[in-house]
Amino acid sequence: MSTDPHGAGKAETDRFAQRHRELAIQIAEVEQKVAATEEQVAELHDHLAEERGDRKYQELADDARAHAKVAREMAARARAVAAD
Repeated sequence: MSTDPHGAGKAETDRFAQRHRELAIQIAEVEQKVAATEEQVAELHDHLAEERGDRKYQELADDARAHAKVAREMAARARAVAAD
């Protein structure tokens, strides 16, 4: 048994930091998937806008692209957290 009173605390801190990095990586991966899905949604709305000539579908496509952009930004932030 260690007589160093800080040894156990450091090990726990290291485990916590490692888990934090792992979760940040998982978040980044999910956010990338969200971005890809939102881009697919945007493309589908684009097709509907063309086929039906309805502006509301183009607005939905624009919204989906905005969501994709936010998801990509969130993925980048999560990757930055994981790199710390």
